[in-house]
Amino acid sequence: MTDVSPGPPPPEEPRARRPWVRRGLIAFLVVANFGIFGALAALWLGARQVTASVTTLDAGDLDLTEKPAELDDPRTFLLIGSDSRADLPEDFGNFGSFGGQRADVIMLLQVFPDEDRIQLLSLPRDLKVTWNGTTTKINGIFNDGPSEIVSAVRAFTDVPIHHYLQVDFAGFAGIVDAIGGIEMTFPHDARDVKSKLQVSAGRQVIDGKTALALARSRSYQELIDGQWVYVDASDFGRTRRQQDLLLAMITQIDRPSSLRGFAHLLDALGAFVTLDDALD
Repeated sequence: MTDVSPGPPPPEEPRARRPWVRRGLIAFLVVANFGIFGALAALWLGARQVTASVTTLDAGDLDLTEKPAELDDPRTFLLIGSDSRADLPEDFGNFGSFGGQRADVIMLLQVFPDEDRIQLLSLPRDLKVTWNGTTTKINGIFNDGPSEIVSAVRAFTDVPIHHYLQVDFAGFAGIVDAIGGIEMTFPHDARDVKSKLQVSAGRQVIDGKTALALARSRSYQELIDGQWVYVDASDFGRTRRQQDLLLAMITQIDRPSSLRGFAHLLDALGAFVTLDDALD
């Protein structure tokens, strides 16, 4: 689903089974772009294991909508995947040396605990918006700070935002590796020269490096009848692939190999995650 029109909340995504805290939010923090894309925060809150290294931002400074009084009430998370190259492992190859940071992934995640469902709205990173009197790409607003991207997304979508969660490149890849990879099926050999994606046809368990390359792909190609053909090589195709990654994680997050990775996940990735302090 990719719909960036302002107005009412986005349409429903398929229902996610309980426990929604562990499965739904863990997966969606990751991208999330990754999310990534809320997920780690929910896991840590449920397990009472929030690490001291996690960066928190004042909810008031972010100008977030006051969170619902009850945990069963619906709430909306803004999930940001930062394209910061800081702390990215050297063996990931050349992802560019761009200064600053932009929002490589922008997603709204609405959680309906009493209905056992979640729904997503993805905003393309190159979406043009008018902000502070200037027409600009929405992902660039993130470089002015989290409060600016919160305000810009809320103004464009007219959706209240109760919580903010952010993860960068290194954190996203680390999360995927910590849960033992993500199993996905590819109809053909696939590649993206720009994002460094290279994957064979068939059922594959992709690691963090490959998942990052897939989530960032906007020049996606498949090998069809001996020829490399561009397939969904656009911002919209990129958004669909990001959501496919998240949905794959939802269905696989409770595998034994994933569960064994949770301790490592909590211990090692706090430095790559930022959330609002209203997640108390």
